[in-house]
Amino acid sequence: MTLKASADVEDTMIPAQRLKLAKPAKPDKAEKPAKPGKPAAPVLSLKERQRQEREQLSLSAAQELLLERGYHEMSIDEIAERVGISKGTVYLHFESKEDLVLALLHRGMQEFARALDVALSGPTTPREKLRAVLELFYSGISSTHAQVASAAFQDPALLRRMAEHRQRVSDVWDGPRKRIAAVIDEGKAAGEFDREMPTPLLLSLFRCLLSPHDYQRLVVEEGLPREEVLRAVTTFYFRGITPESSSDRFANREAESPDGAGAGPARQSGTTGQNGVNPA
Repeated sequence: MTLKASADVEDTMIPAQRLKLAKPAKPDKAEKPAKPGKPAAPVLSLKERQRQEREQLSLSAAQELLLERGYHEMSIDEIAERVGISKGTVYLHFESKEDLVLALLHRGMQEFARALDVALSGPTTPREKLRAVLELFYSGISSTHAQVASAAFQDPALLRRMAEHRQRVSDVWDGPRKRIAAVIDEGKAAGEFDREMPTPLLLSLFRCLLSPHDYQRLVVEEGLPREEVLRAVTTFYFRGITPESSSDRFANREAESPDGAGAGPARQSGTTGQNGVNPA
C-alpha cells in the first residue's frame, strides 16, 4: 500500500532536530570551480536533501530493528516512531516492509563493495589484499551487514523478492568480483598462489568465505569469536592455494602413484622387514 501526501504538508511533520540540513553557501563567497574533466556535483534543493535524509534515517532505523527483533517482528510503525516521522512518510519512500529491507540490503552491499575496493587498492602483496578483504567481512561495519542479510533471509517471501533483483545484485558485485580475480592472477604470477589452480575456482572458493549465512551460524548461533573464525578461514584458504615446493610435489605424486613404484615409507612399511629389507 502506498500512501500519498502533499510534500508541503510532509515538511511540516518532520522534527527539525532530526534533519541534518546543510547550511546554504554565503552569497559573498564564490563556489569552487569543478576540477578539469570532472563534472560538478549537482546542487540539491532543500526539499530533496530533506527527502534523502528521511530515507537514510528510515533505513538506519530498519537496520537497528531488524537486528534487535528480526524481520517478522519489526514493523513500519516502529520504524516511523524511531525516526520521528509519520507512518505515511515512510510509505512515501518504500511501498512495503519488503521494499524497505531490500533497499537496506542493497545499501549494505554497496558500502561493502566500496570498502572492498579500498582494501584491494593498498600497496601490499596479493595475499595481504585478500586477507584484508576477509578481515573487512568479519569485523566492523561489514559484519553488521552480514548479520542484517542473514536476519532478512529468514523470510521465504523476501528471498523470492531478492531473486527478482538478481541482476541488480550482480551489477553491484561485478566490479569487486573482477578486482578479486585480478588480485588472484597477480598472486599466481608472483608465485604466491598455485598457478595450476584455475582462477575462477579460486575466486569461487574465496566468495564462499564471504557468506552471511555462515557468519550467522558460526558467530551468532555457535558463539565463536570472530577473530577465531577469521584465523581459521584465512589459514584454510591460503594453505590450499599456496604452491607446493618441488620436493613436496614430487613426494605427493609418488605417494599417489597407483602402481606403488617409488612409494614413500608409508607405502613400503607393510612389505619390508625389520631392517628395511624386502623379505621377498
